[in-house]
Amino acid sequence: MKEIMKGLAFGSMVMGLLLAGACTEEDLDKRAEIGYVEVALNWGSARPAGKQFIFYPVDGEQALVYNNDAPECNSEDGFNGFRGQLPTGNYRMLVMNTDAANLEFRNMGKYETAEVGVVKKAGAKASRSTQQEALANRIEQAGNLMFANGFDRSEGEEGDPSTLTVPYQETVKKTSTPHLSVKQVQLYFKIDRPEVIAACSGVFTGVSESLNLSTGRCSTTSASVDFDATKPQKGQSYNFVAGFSVLDLLMPEAGASGIHVVYLKLTKADGTSVNVSIDVTGTMEEIIEAGGGVIPIDIPLEVELKVMEDGTLKSDVRPWTGGTGSGTVVGTKNQQ
Repeated sequence: MKEIMKGLAFGSMVMGLLLAGACTEEDLDKRAEIGYVEVALNWGSARPAGKQFIFYPVDGEQALVYNNDAPECNSEDGFNGFRGQLPTGNYRMLVMNTDAANLEFRNMGKYETAEVGVVKKAGAKASRSTQQEALANRIEQAGNLMFANGFDRSEGEEGDPSTLTVPYQETVKKTSTPHLSVKQVQLYFKIDRPEVIAACSGVFTGVSESLNLSTGRCSTTSASVDFDATKPQKGQSYNFVAGFSVLDLLMPEAGASGIHVVYLKLTKADGTSVNVSIDVTGTMEEIIEAGGGVIPIDIPLEVELKVMEDGTLKSDVRPWTGGTGSGTVVGTKNQQ
């Protein structure tokens, strides 16, 4: 009988310990103030090499960063986005691709100050033919930036689409669509005497050097980008073409001038060169007005040049697909 009582007592003690352990785990689980978050990304036709998520607690706590190699950003079932746990609360989010070119991310500690800037062009110096500040502030071409600063709004959904609320022990599912944030400028040069010009290069001003990721607004500080034009295949209606990418262009005010200027260096067949500056601000204003007040992703400009007998040039500038805007030749200079 004593043996039976000892067995019962031992069993009760073991059961008590197990129950105590189970209660402890349950209590710990209750104290884990977390929720489960799933953010599906819609990249469209883009296939970025990687992604980065940053969740910013609205209460000012430290941002939570999840790089492309984090388990939350990788899924065996091919899910493209974020799956993981976050502490309960309200968040803002930034997500971007990791294979953008010539860009640097700055002030990322806070959602409101997070920005991306274009790196400076190495060895950039002011042009010999002008002392304008924009020409001294030369930057590289921006490449392949896609980002989102919020979530897609579902049909019938209310509230702020830029805010993520993570409830206690619940699952929240969202979608987000990163958008391309690099614009392409194409310059098509038509020359009435193309045999005179052997090469064409230049600088384009009125380029924004940085972008605030939380607002999507670009800096109003003017920078410039270098470009080299090439000759197209035979049969084209133009003689040279140049393309370059920028984060954005400065938005000119109505009637403004001198914001967007093309500084050209035309090298003649005899080795001499002509430097000419063409104000295309009016044409850019026309393109923006046609786009409903928004600078489009693709910005094609046609620049028609007439080489005069005295070596000077006259220009006419218009959108590549129609329009009547004209550019102004600011000045020319012949060089040996």
